[in-house]
Amino acid sequence: MFRSFNLSIIALGLILFTSSKMTAQETLVHEQIVYFNSNDSNLNDEEKAKIQALNTSLPLANELIYKIYGHCDNIGSRSANQKLSERRAASVKALLRKNGVPSKQIKYEGLSFDKPISDNATEDGRKMNRRVELKVYKRVGQITGAAAKYKVKGTVESAKLGKLFMTAVKFKGKSKTLVANTNKDGKYEINLPSNETYTVTVDFPSHFGFNKSITTTNNIDLDITLSPLEENSKIKLSDLNFLSNKSVVSPKSIPTLEFINAQLKKDTKVCFEIGGHVGAPFNADPNDAYSLDLSLARAVAVYDYLAAHGIAKDRMTPRGYSFTQMVKPNATEVNDVLLNMRVELKVLNCDQVKKYILAEDLNNINRVRVSTLFK
Repeated sequence: MFRSFNLSIIALGLILFTSSKMTAQETLVHEQIVYFNSNDSNLNDEEKAKIQALNTSLPLANELIYKIYGHCDNIGSRSANQKLSERRAASVKALLRKNGVPSKQIKYEGLSFDKPISDNATEDGRKMNRRVELKVYKRVGQITGAAAKYKVKGTVESAKLGKLFMTAVKFKGKSKTLVANTNKDGKYEINLPSNETYTVTVDFPSHFGFNKSITTTNNIDLDITLSPLEENSKIKLSDLNFLSNKSVVSPKSIPTLEFINAQLKKDTKVCFEIGGHVGAPFNADPNDAYSLDLSLARAVAVYDYLAAHGIAKDRMTPRGYSFTQMVKPNATEVNDVLLNMRVELKVLNCDQVKKYILAEDLNNINRVRVSTLFK
């Protein structure tokens, strides 16, 4: 019996150790993009300098992992571009190795032309797609299993009123919704189980609500700014993405459209513009027709969805701005490029909307509706 008791204690200890063991988690610490000439996998001096500057700024530490992704434009066959994308990634790896990064800390792959960030129909767009993305992660030991938790924290404020006191930040998961309230300084903090996906929402009177999806793979800093529903106020729409070089909304963004629709039904007196924006290709021509059409088509896609789901057409007007209002004019990193490729709402006086509708070039709207941008 004594021997049996000892075995039970040992088994219990193994269970406890397994459920709270330390494993390596990865946190993104830096991103860099370098570009290549057509059908070339050699880095020029300017692009080499970017990698070398990155190496200088980061310590050669064992906890760093370098992930390299090679990309191409769509000129040529898939197999040829797959090999070219791999060579481009390998050239960045070789430079990292030359600068002292151990091979075991570098991972690389080629993605052919499957993930463009710009339009392959233009030379300027193809230049942006001939690239390598370098992402540097730091490995951090974290508890995994049932005991694993990550901290989500930030500040909630109104663009008009400032920090918002005692405002509920809701985290809706698969099985339950958790709530963190802001303190007197507008700050909130909550610990959530690891590897779970939550929809974060915030509502506040006379403001457009906040809606964003997060996954707890590490600690998250999430600051939230709510826009007042008053004339000329601009509302940035989180998690509203489109298929590459198309005005087709990504299937993962449908919940975002549903949220926007619900928000606009709360106050039927609010009228607004749906503004479509894109990033500028290299050596961009201000009169670039494709960029204008793409930005307008994305605005029309949102307009058509809202109109089909109960929002009166005379409350809204779609407009395309091409790349004339970029958030990050000199964007080189992926996250900054994505900030330029957006749709946002602008609250307008309802009389203004009626004037815009009358003055809007309906021929252009109807033309982009039947274009390949929607297919």
